[in-house]
Amino acid sequence: MANDKSNFWCEKSPGKNAIGGNFIRWKSARWISAIVTAPRNSAHWSSTPGSSTPWNSAHWSSSPGSSAPRNSAHWSSTPGSSTPWNSAHWSSSPGSSTPRNSAHWSSTPGNSSPRNSARWISTLLISLLVFLLTSCGNSKRGIVVFQSDFGVKDGAVSAMKGVAASVDPDLKLYDLTHEIPAYNIWEAAYRLEQTAAYWPAGTVFVSVVDPGVGTERKSVVMRSKTGHYFVTPDNGTLTLVAESLGIDEIREINESLNRRQQTERSYTFHGRDVYAFTGARLAARIISFEEVGDRLPDSVMKTPYQKPRSEGDSIVGSISILDIQYGNVWTNINDSIFKLLQVTPSKKVEVEIRCNDSLVFKQIIPFVNTFGDVPEGKPLAYMNSLMNFSLAVNMGNFSETFKVQSGPGWTVIVRRAD
Repeated sequence: MANDKSNFWCEKSPGKNAIGGNFIRWKSARWISAIVTAPRNSAHWSSTPGSSTPWNSAHWSSSPGSSAPRNSAHWSSTPGSSTPWNSAHWSSSPGSSTPRNSAHWSSTPGNSSPRNSARWISTLLISLLVFLLTSCGNSKRGIVVFQSDFGVKDGAVSAMKGVAASVDPDLKLYDLTHEIPAYNIWEAAYRLEQTAAYWPAGTVFVSVVDPGVGTERKSVVMRSKTGHYFVTPDNGTLTLVAESLGIDEIREINESLNRRQQTERSYTFHGRDVYAFTGARLAARIISFEEVGDRLPDSVMKTPYQKPRSEGDSIVGSISILDIQYGNVWTNINDSIFKLLQVTPSKKVEVEIRCNDSLVFKQIIPFVNTFGDVPEGKPLAYMNSLMNFSLAVNMGNFSETFKVQSGPGWTVIVRRAD
């Protein structure tokens, strides 16, 4: 076995999605077949397939080539001991003269029938194989990612995670953010779209920005074409991921089955009682996607917003979000549509920003690669990490300086300045 680096491990090949089954392929099982088929006494664990060294009856402490007489792998035998131990039968007493062959577990005292030790080894190996198959099949722990507008000043987020951990303590629980501005469904939609594609297929996102909690809005789980799951109220939160990742299927949560027990009279914390609970059960494979509830049409409630477009010598888009820590302004004008202006770094652009048709900002500023390409305190245009046209002030805050915010009502117009 020392010569086989991969010795014994399993490799998963994901199917259509991670939830629904893993295909397990076993590698390097040569040593199993070798032990079963090779003529060795009692399958010493450190025996190498193909080795011709006679090893005595699987004695754990036995060394290759050892000539010490030990019968049938009595595990309490001491290396070098000359005491004849009979057949390693667990019930055998030291000094017993009863002949027992090859440490057969089912050997009966006084029975003189020879039994080949490979019989119990085969049984042991089959049991080991079943155990490892089961372990490998369940070793991929489910992932749940939480998002909300709760903040972390109280116990709401902890309560949701506690529900998930109670469903399955082995789940991996992560936070996307809990700093969505209160009731801001648009920002919840953007943050999901910003991050979901970077998580592995099968990840379950629980998003709770729910100003309509307790009302008739639907509670749903959407499976994307990429194999991600989104547990949320259908209130516009799914607007962007439905477009970018695609809708594979949507189901309405059946709260009679997928809700914490004895919470039917609670109307204001579905994030804990319904969404975290259902998301955890789905991630833990306690329920299948089909067991979430009835299938719905493949469409979601959408928040209207202005998509980027070309208009003559201008590109028009919207301000999707603020890079809130620094006050940078991120638009939805992507790199491919911006290229229509044929503006290269170090050139200048004219940027006009409106809020519901009211002019808020209009300046000619440089388009550069990064913040340090302009003097400190000066505005600039650049492509952010998502390759969308953005605005910033070097070592400053564009949003605060120019009173610019984000959302579907904010429009940005970009033109070449030369």
